[in-house]
Amino acid sequence: MIQKARSSNSRSLLREAESAILLIDDINVKQWFERAIKDMINKRNDPEVTFTGAKELKTNLLAYIKQNDKSGEVGTSNVWCRKIVYSEIKDFLKELEVYIQNRGLTGVIELHLQDREINSPHIQYVGTDVYKAERAIADFVVDKNYENSVMEAMSVNHTPDYYTQENKNLRIKSTDTELEQQKIIEERQEYIKELKDSLKDSLSVIQNLRSEFLNIFKEDSRENLDDELKQNRVKRKNKTERRQKDTIDLVSEWQEKAKVRRNRR
Repeated sequence: MIQKARSSNSRSLLREAESAILLIDDINVKQWFERAIKDMINKRNDPEVTFTGAKELKTNLLAYIKQNDKSGEVGTSNVWCRKIVYSEIKDFLKELEVYIQNRGLTGVIELHLQDREINSPHIQYVGTDVYKAERAIADFVVDKNYENSVMEAMSVNHTPDYYTQENKNLRIKSTDTELEQQKIIEERQEYIKELKDSLKDSLSVIQNLRSEFLNIFKEDSRENLDDELKQNRVKRKNKTERRQKDTIDLVSEWQEKAKVRRNRR
């Protein structure tokens, strides 16, 4: 869907600033806009700040895009990606950025999951060579199986929800918010993983200590058993010696008594 270029008053331009893809060849200019976007985001997130500088930033970005336009085709393109999987958004945007670079385009790409005008996931491109960009993005979306065909991805046969619903029922779903929620989930999962790993290490240490204790206990028990056996052997030897001594004494006593009896006769 090709439309005229967004204006600095557009709410959809840089709505998803945190995950926006800047297509700017001049690295110094790109870094300047990245810093400006980061500053705007920080101001958006600060409840004490009234003016975020968003309009000025949009004005500068649009001016730079028009300055670099050689085709006379500065505009806005919205490409459907209605079957996008939310858990794949982060990787999808990274792959799209790599795919779309080095095509001679100057502009900005944003993934809009849902807005009041187009109430389904779509990719918004604002920049030069809008027809070329639209086809390239549509090819990529179809290749990812988020649309059935290039024609469907680029189709305009859609009735915006603001024609069929009351304004109070219309909702905006933010890509940046979705990515932030996924980041929180990933951090929690990483924390749980680290906790489990720590518990495994602790259990391993406990198991090793238990094994060492059992080995020591076995060694002590074996030594005690050896000592007991030695003591029993000594006792048996002493008993045997006493029995032998008692036998000799009894024989000697009997011989002495026999001698006395003979002398009496």
